[in-house]
Amino acid sequence: MSFSSGTTPPTPVVSRRGALITAAGGIGLASVASSATAANGTRFRARTVAARRRRRPRRPRPAVNPATNLTAVRVFPSYRTKVYGQHDAVLERLGDLGIKRMSHKLTPAIASSAAVISFTQRAYFEHGIKSWLTVGEPRVPISPAEWDKMVRVLKGPLAGMVERVYGWNEPNHVRGGGSPLPADWHLKAAAHQAQLWARMAPLGIKVGTPQLWSGDFDRHDRDLFKLAPHIRGNFDHIGWHLYPRGTVGEHLLDRFEDTYRAALGGTFPVVCTEAGYFTAPNYRGGAINVTEAQEADYLPKLVDSYVKRGYGISYFELLNDPDPSGANREAHLGLFNTPSMNPASWTPKAGYHSLKAHLAGN
Repeated sequence: MSFSSGTTPPTPVVSRRGALITAAGGIGLASVASSATAANGTRFRARTVAARRRRRPRRPRPAVNPATNLTAVRVFPSYRTKVYGQHDAVLERLGDLGIKRMSHKLTPAIASSAAVISFTQRAYFEHGIKSWLTVGEPRVPISPAEWDKMVRVLKGPLAGMVERVYGWNEPNHVRGGGSPLPADWHLKAAAHQAQLWARMAPLGIKVGTPQLWSGDFDRHDRDLFKLAPHIRGNFDHIGWHLYPRGTVGEHLLDRFEDTYRAALGGTFPVVCTEAGYFTAPNYRGGAINVTEAQEADYLPKLVDSYVKRGYGISYFELLNDPDPSGANREAHLGLFNTPSMNPASWTPKAGYHSLKAHLAGN
């Protein structure tokens, strides 16, 4: 199923696997040609030489769009009672979008979910999509046995499918860290980060920092300098949350670069694990909403602001939540309007089409 006209279906992953099987099995066009050679002798060989003389020079392969491996979209396959519980429909839309990275979560409970593991495998084998995972929940301790279970999943059924992992999500905010926020939230986040590094880095998976809440820049900066000394040596790239506040927001990216360089004492690769726009038409709060047309205009520029620096970005998120009021900003961050749980009612926003075209190099 295509969600826009004139699209080109993605190259099936299985075709590459088929070529490998042919090579490994030693049975393919080369073997058939050898049989013909034995049967026809010099006549066949002469024809082969003539064919070689007429062979056209190979065309250069098209350049890979640098955004392909640096752009993800956020999904929540563990939310089985929400719109994301419609796994077939979600995977179909991810495939049509042409995205090659998705971000989601890993916890001990999720590591035991056959449905989420299957979703992640299908994304990889059917659409070539790798995963970026936020590991654990703030203030929820993980036992050694639970760490071992998550590692077994990454080494076993999800081997080669997970490219990056990240520390706690917004441990410096009551939404993530709990209310009241513990005074030692930064020490708890650092302890989790040390375990994450020790467990995941040996698997060849890239390890990013905890992702701090940044709704208030001054507070974010204070929290970053509070956390930074305790996580040094336990990450290889930075993960941050930076919503562009109703514009492309490249000046905000410049600000964050300077702040993180000062706090961490050096320059590191960056992935913005949350960025996006909300299109709630009846929202009346203090944040900045945008129209769907504005989102479509800003989104490729937002992606480019990161990719041109060699940074990654995960757009938040793929799907809206049903919201008849049109006033809930958290329900309107997606690339699809979802008036109901029925996927037949889901319609792509203009931003979906603009991101799809951008990823395709158009």
